[in-house]
Amino acid sequence: RDTQLLLMDTAGLRRRTKVNDQLEFYSGRRAVSSIEHADVVVVLIDAVEGCVMQEARIMEQVIEAGSAMVLAVNKWDLEDARGEGADEFRDDLRHRYPFLRDYPVVFISGLTGRHVNRCLEAIARVGKNRQQRVSTAQLNRVLRETCAENPPTGNGREIRLLYATQHTIKPPTFTIFSNMPESIPNPYKRFMENRLREHFGFEGTPLRILWRKRSENKITRG
Repeated sequence: RDTQLLLMDTAGLRRRTKVNDQLEFYSGRRAVSSIEHADVVVVLIDAVEGCVMQEARIMEQVIEAGSAMVLAVNKWDLEDARGEGADEFRDDLRHRYPFLRDYPVVFISGLTGRHVNRCLEAIARVGKNRQQRVSTAQLNRVLRETCAENPPTGNGREIRLLYATQHTIKPPTFTIFSNMPESIPNPYKRFMENRLREHFGFEGTPLRILWRKRSENKITRG
C-alpha cells in the first residue's frame, strides 16, 4: 500500500561558532521545533566530512524528542568513487556513537539521486515502527522468557519483574512493574530494551521504558 509522506526541509543547524546573525539563529530555532514535532527526522551526514559532533548532538535531540530517525549519508557518489565501503563507514559511525546502532543508515547522492528511494523506504518503515503497538500477552511472554534466561540481580536481593504493558505510541512507551525497580541496574535496563527491539522490530524509533514499583499481591489479584 502506498504511503503518503509530508516532507519539510529545514535550514539546518550550523555549528554554534558559525551562527553569526539573527536569521541563522532563528532558522536554527525553527529546525529544533521541527524536530520536536516530526514523526521522522532524516539527519544528513556529509560523506566526505563524516559525522562530527554537531550531527551527533542533533541525533541525540531527535531521540530525546521521541521522533523516529534515519541517517542519510549524502555525497556518497564522491566517497564511493574513492573506494570507501558503506559497511566500513556504517560500522565506524556506530562504533563512535553506540546509541545509533538501532537506527538505519542509508547512502545517497543528492546530485545524482542515487538510492534516494531507499531513503524514502526507510522513512516509511521507521515511521510505522514508531506507531507499533504490542499486545499485552506478547509483551509479557517476552518478559517471562527474558527473566527465566537472564533474571535481574542487584545488591544481592531477588528482583522480580512482575508485569509489563504498553500504554502509548509515538514513540512506543512501556511500563514494567517490579518489586524493586530502584535496584535494577542500568545495564539490565538497556538489555531489556534490546530484547524488546529484537522481538518486535523497533528499528529507527526511540523506546521509552518506565520502571514502576508494584507488590506481587496486587499483580496476582489482577
